[in-house]
Parts: sequence; structure tokens; C-alpha cells
Amino acid sequence: MSDFRGKLIFLHFWADWCSECRAEFPRIEKAFETLQGDTDFVILSVNAGQSKYHVEDFKEEFHIRFPMLVDEYAKSAKLYNIKGLPTTLIIDPNGNIVDIHVGWITEKYIIEGIQRYLGKKVGEPADAIS
Repeated sequence: MSDFRGKLIFLHFWADWCSECRAEFPRIEKAFETLQGDTDFVILSVNAGQSKYHVEDFKEEFHIRFPMLVDEYAKSAKLYNIKGLPTTLIIDPNGNIVDIHVGWITEKYIIEGIQRYLGKKVGEPADAIS
């Protein structure tokens, strides 16, 4: 996580057996496509409790281009006290958890989160504060 200090982080926990997780990935990918030129945030998707083969197959099936991490033994999910999947944490540029959302997320949730916690509209330069 220290590699992303100074960025807004959407830390998303999921598993491929979770029907809500499967349903939301096209929306997350769409938000990633819309926002990929903005370097002030990152989407990190963490598979909780499955092998890298599950993640690789899932990533290929859904044509996912954002980082998908493997937490085969769900250690990071336990560290963040994740109780259900999907769960998304928004971590501000200072490393503080500013939002926890249990359940599926929408493209709107991601975009509005960036605007709220970075204080800028999507696509504006980093120094354009609203």
C-alpha cells in the first residue's frame, strides 16, 4: 500500500463465487476505462481466499485491465476486518480509510468518490480543486 501513498485508493475485496462481485465487475471496468488517464487514484481489486488461477481466469473472462491482486489465504481481508464480499474501502491520499461500502458498487460510486475525496472533477488536472 505504501507504493500508492499520495493517491486515492479504491481497495475492492471480492471472490468469483460471489454473484454480486461478478455482476459489478463490468461497472468497475467501465469506471476504470473512463478514469484511467487520471493518475491521482488507483483501483486495486483483491481476491479474498482463492488461487491465482481463479483470478487469472476471471480477469480474462471479464476483460479486466485494472490491477487484480491475489490474497489466497485472505490475510489482507482479515487485516482490514472484511466481513462480507464484495467490500470496497476508499483510502485517502494520506492513508486514512474514509469510506467502507459493503455490497456491490456502481460506476457512479467510484466517480463521485474521486470527486468527493480528491476535491476535483474527473478529468481535471490535479491542481483544479472544486
